[in-house]
Amino acid sequence: MNTLWFLQILQDLPLVLIGSVLIVSIALTIIGLAKHRVQNGYKGHVFSTFTIDENFASLDYFQEGFRYRFLPVLLMYAFSHIWRSADWYYRATQPYAGMSEAAPATQNLLLDYPSNLPVLVTIKAVKNHHWRVAFYSALSLASSAPPIVAAGIFTVTSIGTHLIVSIQEVRFWASFSIIILYLFCLIGVRPPPRYRLPRRITSINDVFSYCYQSRLLDDIGVDGKAVFSAQDIGEGKDHLEARIHLAKKEYQFGLYLGKDGRRHMGFDVSSRDNGREQVTKFYEGCGFRNGQLLSPEWSIFCRKPRVEKTSV
Repeated sequence: MNTLWFLQILQDLPLVLIGSVLIVSIALTIIGLAKHRVQNGYKGHVFSTFTIDENFASLDYFQEGFRYRFLPVLLMYAFSHIWRSADWYYRATQPYAGMSEAAPATQNLLLDYPSNLPVLVTIKAVKNHHWRVAFYSALSLASSAPPIVAAGIFTVTSIGTHLIVSIQEVRFWASFSIIILYLFCLIGVRPPPRYRLPRRITSINDVFSYCYQSRLLDDIGVDGKAVFSAQDIGEGKDHLEARIHLAKKEYQFGLYLGKDGRRHMGFDVSSRDNGREQVTKFYEGCGFRNGQLLSPEWSIFCRKPRVEKTSV
């Protein structure tokens, strides 16, 4: 599932660590509420009091500012990065997920989520019933607010030789609710099998690596011209999309039969006009040998791919 190098945070270990931090944060907050320490912090009493050493006054201010202002913001920002990563991940992989089964180009090749603005992405994804893209795009856009809210949870004031820390009630409950929401959202952020790709996609070359041996670019449309090639200087995106629509073909991701007569990992037209199957569906965790899919090996937690040959 390394589709983009900066999205490694969506792998299992980082997600488990982040989930653990969320659970610990919620647990500590509940303990504070049970002991009425939090309530005392915003009911006119002080949450904590620290004595300032006259020789280290600046250091004392820095320590308490770091603990009560910087750390909550840092945690919220780290959590927000998950949703930004998920947003870009699902934008990039939705076209390939749409080819897990044979489907028309409107569900895969013609999707332009990565190049759209966040709000437009959410609207388009809802119309196309791509709920993961819509949800995490909206969540990514909204995730800029929690760090701002978290910055004002604690108020540090100086009275004589003491630093007094109090809690802002509204900001506290807002942040606590956000953390609980994040924990539930974290459960579904792990990419399902159809959203995982064997190679990362960082450039147009990576896209072509999935179809370099396919007959996709040689397909002829109803007008007798190549479907995926502009024919005149004045032709633009609309002309290309219209030609793809008129071709009425379905596309699928899997092991396609290349021009060299061998199977390659990528996408192509699911079947040709002669009815011959062009693409063999690839099941995650399965090996491939001599034109036949091999059953997967299972570990305790998930299927493990069995590699039989370096090429197919």
